[in-house]
Amino acid sequence: PLDRNFIGVGMVPRGEVGLIFVQVGKSAGLFDERLFSILILTVFLTTFVTPPLLAWLSRRKPLPFPRDPVEEPA
Repeated sequence: PLDRNFIGVGMVPRGEVGLIFVQVGKSAGLFDERLFSILILTVFLTTFVTPPLLAWLSRRKPLPFPRDPVEEPA
């Protein structure tokens, strides 16, 4: 079974969605060129770092899911 870290990291790179939202925010005047550049860089970094990170996570032993406490019948 996959552990929650693998699933969480796999959900990070939504590059095309991030680029659309960044462009819409810039067009709406929500931030300046400097912040726009930082956000674009962040989108690219998360998109390119995720595949090697997923490969690394898939090679290590998954962490067990914590179990919900079960009430014992009295």
